[in-house]
Amino acid sequence: MLHSIFITLLCLGDHAVRASNTNIFRLKTFSSVDRISVYDELDETKNDDDVSFSTARKETESFQLAIRSERNTSMYVTHTPFAFMNSGELSNITVRVYQAGFVWVSNATDTSRVFKICPSETLSHGGCWVMDPLIPLANNSNGTLIENMTCGFWIDVTVPRDTLSGDYVSTFSLVTHDSTSSMKNVTVNLHVHDFELPTSPHLKNAIQIDIAHIYRSFRSLPMNELRTKFIETCDYLLDNFRINPGSIYDSWGNLSAESLDRYVSPFVANVSDIVRWKEKGMNSLTIPYVPLNRTRDFA
Repeated sequence: MLHSIFITLLCLGDHAVRASNTNIFRLKTFSSVDRISVYDELDETKNDDDVSFSTARKETESFQLAIRSERNTSMYVTHTPFAFMNSGELSNITVRVYQAGFVWVSNATDTSRVFKICPSETLSHGGCWVMDPLIPLANNSNGTLIENMTCGFWIDVTVPRDTLSGDYVSTFSLVTHDSTSSMKNVTVNLHVHDFELPTSPHLKNAIQIDIAHIYRSFRSLPMNELRTKFIETCDYLLDNFRINPGSIYDSWGNLSAESLDRYVSPFVANVSDIVRWKEKGMNSLTIPYVPLNRTRDFA
C-alpha cells in the first residue's frame, strides 16, 4: 500500500539573505490511482516520510510525485539503485521517470470531477488545464516546474523476472538546477513477493489501438513513422502488461495511400511482427473480414 507524504521545502537563491530570492517548494507523493490537479495547492498536512509498496517479479508498479513551486525553474529527479535492505546488495530493478503534461480541456463528460477545484477565473476562459500525457524525461531526469502550478511526475518501478524476493530500498532526490544541494530525499521501500507473473496472457484480452490514436499525439510524423510507434506500443503492452494487440487492420492505410511517405496497406502489422508477438505469448488477434472486391486494400 502506498502512503502519502507532504513536505514543505525552502530553497534559497544565490543571495540567501534576501527574502525575494527564496522559493517555497511543496512536495507530496500519490499512488498511481490518485488524480492530481494542477490547481492543487498541496495543503500542509504532515504524513509519513516514505513510500512503501510491493510487487511480484516481472511486474511494474508506479507512484507519483506532485511538486508546487513559486517560480519557474528546471529540476531533475535522481535515485540510488534499489538495494537489499539488509545486505545492501544492488538489484537489477529499473526505474523510468515521466513528467505529466498539461492539456486544456473545455468539454468533459464528467465536469464535476474535472472542473472540481479549477479556479472560477480560469473557468471563465472556457475550460481549465488538466494533467494527462506522460512525457518520458531524458535520462530519467530533466523536468520543468511552472510558477504557481502543481506539476506531476510519474515513476515506474519494474522488477525483472530474475529478481530475488525480499525487501529493497532506494532514495529518490529532487534537485533544482539553480541549487547545488538536493531539494528533498524521499525513501522508497519495496517488497518483492516470492512469485512471478505469467509470461503470457492466460485469458484472451486486447486493447484496441489504431493509427488515429497515435496520430493525436504525434501529428507531425509521417504515416510510416506512426506505424512504427503503433508497433512499439503493442510490444510495450505485451511485454509489460500481457495485453494483446487489438485489430491489426486500420482503414487509415487506405486513406493515406496517395502520399509516398505512407504505407498503402490497411494491415499495420506484418508477418514478422505477428510472429514476434506470438513468441512473447500473444494468444488472440483480430483480423476482420475484408470483401474481395476491395482489392485496392492490398495494393
